This record gives sequence, structure tokens and C-alpha cells, in this order.
Amino acid sequence: MALSVTAAHAQAGSTNAPTSILDEYKSLEGQWVSKLLGAAQRLFVLLAGIEVIWSFTLLALEKADFQLLTAAIIRKIMWIGIFYALLLYGVTPDGGGWIPAILNSFQLLGQNASSVGPLGPSAIVGFGVNTAVDLLSAASDAGFLTNMGNALTLVFCAVVIFIAYLAIAIQFVVALVESYLVIGGGCILLGFGGSRWTAPYVERYLAYSVSVGLKILILYLLVGAGMTLSQGWAQVA
Repeated sequence: MALSVTAAHAQAGSTNAPTSILDEYKSLEGQWVSKLLGAAQRLFVLLAGIEVIWSFTLLALEKADFQLLTAAIIRKIMWIGIFYALLLYGVTPDGGGWIPAILNSFQLLGQNASSVGPLGPSAIVGFGVNTAVDLLSAASDAGFLTNMGNALTLVFCAVVIFIAYLAIAIQFVVALVESYLVIGGGCILLGFGGSRWTAPYVERYLAYSVSVGLKILILYLLVGAGMTLSQGWAQVA
């Protein structure tokens, strides 16, 4: 009895380990944001100052008239203002902002499209285990001696399905950790929006954030498809 209780506790601890890892990374995300946002703001001011000085120096050398100078000032204010808004609202000190909203929106889209609701790596592995157990039960019912071919096929399918769901769970953990790194560590790239020469780094950062969100969406769709397609496999077998 004591051994079974100990084994149950060990199994529960190993099952919840990925979730605890995600929680730790989530807590680190806030620390990274609080330490890097200040550096990003200082970098933005420095680059924006260089950009303004360079632009007006060129205008002075070209002896631009008042109309051209006014248009250049308006364009520069609008351009710097857009990237400054990204710096202020892209990632906020409390972990919110536009970029976390983008990632969360992809996650919500995946939950709604797959009809599985919020998921964790433990739930994904658990579903794989349940499906594999159902197939193994069907293999046992088929009889290894009387119907060895079908039984071995079911055992093979059970192993493959478990490995597949385990791989999806690992990818899910990696994708979520990557999203935390994008928010917590990547926010420094928002400071590069102060200059035309470094602004492409901000654009790549936004594109990368979208790609991470899309990866999470696809993983949700994979899990949802597996749950839908695997219903009744054991009965059919």
C-alpha cells in the first residue's frame, strides 16, 4: 500500500514537472522585462537622437526650403512616434502589451478552433497515455494467441501514438518557453526602432513573435485533430 502511494506521488510529480517548468519561466519573464525595458528606452533615445541629427544635417547641407523642412519634420515625428508607441506599448512592465496580446490571441484561436480549451503539457501526455491504454486493452481483448497479427498491430499503434503525443507535448513546452523568451528577452529589440538603420530589427522581432504564436496555434490544432480522429479507435479495432 505504501509503495503504491509513493509510486502515485512520483508519477504525479513527474507529470506536473513540465507545468512547473513553464511557471518558472513565466515568473522569469517579468524579471527580464523589468530589467531590459529601461535599457531599450535608453537605446531608443540614443538612436532617435542620432537619426534626428543626421536627417537635419542632410537637410541643412541640401539647403532645404521651409516647405521641405516642415514635411521632413512631420514625417520624422510620425515615424519615430510609431516606433516609440511600439516601445511603450509593445511590452509593458507588468507583462502586458501588444506583443503578449498577439501571442495570447493565437493561443485563444487555437483553443477555439481545436475545441480543446486551455491545455498544458501534462494534459497532452495524459491524453496520449489514455489513447495508448485503450489500444492496449483492445489488443488484450483481441488475444495474442488467437489473433496475434491484430494484437501486435494495436500494440505498435499504441506505442507510436504515445510517442507522438509525447513529442507534441515537448514541442508545446518549447513553444511556450519560446513565447516567454520573446516577451521577456526580445523586448530589448524594441529599442532599435529609433533609427532607420536599426528599425528592421523591430520588424523582424514582430514577425518572429507572430511565428511563435502561429506555432502554438498549430500545436493546438494537432492536439484537437488527434482527439477527434482517435475517438473510437479502440472500438473499431
